[in-house]
Amino acid sequence: MGYEWVAPVDEAADGPMFIPPKYGVQRLGPARMIADTPGGGGWGDPFTRDPELVLRDVWDEVGSVKGAARDYGVVIGADGRSVDFEATAALRVSRGEPSSLHREKKDD
Repeated sequence: MGYEWVAPVDEAADGPMFIPPKYGVQRLGPARMIADTPGGGGWGDPFTRDPELVLRDVWDEVGSVKGAARDYGVVIGADGRSVDFEATAALRVSRGEPSSLHREKKDD
């Protein structure tokens, strides 16, 4: 289950951040709608994801070339249709150890 709330730009005029009601209307000045949805986090270190699957996401416009490098350590070739495996390996090595969020727990 996700959560949604509204953060008014001018809290003095419109009040503090709040969870909007399921029905009814509340008029505000400028505000931000914030949605925190479940899912999409994946499992494991994203830098170990198969580069071909990341490339497929770029083809399907689910991700970008920049995001592939930043989030998965995958360098897409200049043609936009292939993985630069040498540059991908170098990027992944330069990153070092998986983040603590992705390390498996070990019994002591």
